[in-house]
Amino acid sequence: MGKTLTVSQLNNYIKGVFDDELFLQDITVTGEIFEFKVAGKNSYITLKEGECSLSCVYFSSIVEYKTGQKVCATGRAAFYPKSGKMSFNIAALKLTGRGELLARLEETKARLQKEGVFDNRRSLPVLVKNVAILTSSEGAVIHDFLEVVKTLNYLRVTVFDIRVQGEGANKQIISAMSDIGRGFFDSFDVILLARGGGGANDLNEFNSEELARNIHKSKVPVVSAIGHETDFTLSDFAADIRAGTPSIAGGLIVENNRLFFERFFAAVTVAFDRVKLLYRRKLTRLSGCARKGQDKLYGKNRKAYNSIVFTALNIHTRTKKLYQKRLNKCAAENNRQYQILSGKAVKAENQVRVYGAKLGELNPAKILSKGYAKIYKDHRAVKLSRDLTGGDDIQILMSDGKAEAVVK
Repeated sequence: MGKTLTVSQLNNYIKGVFDDELFLQDITVTGEIFEFKVAGKNSYITLKEGECSLSCVYFSSIVEYKTGQKVCATGRAAFYPKSGKMSFNIAALKLTGRGELLARLEETKARLQKEGVFDNRRSLPVLVKNVAILTSSEGAVIHDFLEVVKTLNYLRVTVFDIRVQGEGANKQIISAMSDIGRGFFDSFDVILLARGGGGANDLNEFNSEELARNIHKSKVPVVSAIGHETDFTLSDFAADIRAGTPSIAGGLIVENNRLFFERFFAAVTVAFDRVKLLYRRKLTRLSGCARKGQDKLYGKNRKAYNSIVFTALNIHTRTKKLYQKRLNKCAAENNRQYQILSGKAVKAENQVRVYGAKLGELNPAKILSKGYAKIYKDHRAVKLSRDLTGGDDIQILMSDGKAEAVVK
C-alpha cells in the first residue's frame, strides 16, 4: 500500500522538488502572449505555443506588451502550496516579434474590412421597444442590463440563452440570429450581443469570421457589448454599434428613447402653436374679406352679416352643412360675392382639417390608447419609480379614464 499524505504534505513536497531542481531555476521560455493583465504592481501573462499554455507572473507592472506578441521570458518555475498551482516567475521579458494568433487575426480583420463587413453603421431606431439580447442567462450580464433600462417600463426584453465562451459558442449565436432574421419570434428593434469581461481565450469565439459575416448580414441593427471597454473583437467591428459593456448598451437605449420623447413632445408643442397661428391668420383674412363687402352685400342687415361671419370664424367646430345653409340666404343678393366668400370658407375648413389631422397624429393621447398609462401623486406626474414609497396614494390616467391606487 502506498503512502498516505495530507494535501499540505504533498504540496510542500512538490514545492521542494521545484526549488531543488536546478534545471527549473534559470530558463528562458518562448511563446506568444495570449492573455495579459495588470493587477496592482504585478503583471499576469499567459503564454501559448500550439495547444499548450503557461501561466506567468512578473512582479512589476508592464505596459509596453500586449496580446498577440511573441516574447522570450527568462525566470524560474515555482510551485505554490496554498493554491496547488505552478507558475513561471518572470525576471526578464523581451519582445521578439508578432505571434501567429495575432497575425491570423489581423489578416482576417484586414480581409473583412476590405470586403465591407465592417461598414454597418445603422443607428438605433427612433424608439426602441423590443430588444433581443443574446447572452448566457446564468451570468450577471442580463441583470446589469435590466437594472439600467428598468425605467423604460414599456421596453420588452427577450433573452436568448446561449453559450458565450468555449468552442462552438459562435455557432449558437449564429443560429439564434438566423432564427430572429427568419421571423420565428417577434419583430425586434435591436439585437444585443452581450457577455461580461474575460481573458482573450474567453472572448475568442467572438473573433469568428463566420460570426462577423452573419452580424453584417443581419436585417436588425446589432449592438455589440462584449467584455470590458478595452476589449475589441471582430464582432465589435462588424456590429452597427459597439458598446463597451452591457450596462453601457442599456444606457445608449435609455438615452435614445429619452431623446425620442423629448423630440416628440417638442413637435407636438410646435405643431399646436403652428395650427393656432395658421388658424388665426385664416380668421383674420376671412374677417377682413367680410368687412370689405359688408356694406355692399348686406346694407343695414348687420345682424345677418354678423351671423355669417361668426359661422366662418368657427369653421373648425361647425359643419359645412350649417354655414353653407346660412350663406345660401345671401346668394340671391350677390351671387358672385357669395361664391368668393363660400369658396374661401370651404378652403379654410379643409386646411384646418388637414392641420387638425396632423395634430391628431402627434397627439400624446394616442400613447395612452396603446396600453400605456400616466401616474400622478399629489396631482404631479411621477417619472421615476424611486419617487414612490409604500402607502402612497396615486392616480393612474389611462385612455378611457382614471383609477385610484395605493403603492405596495
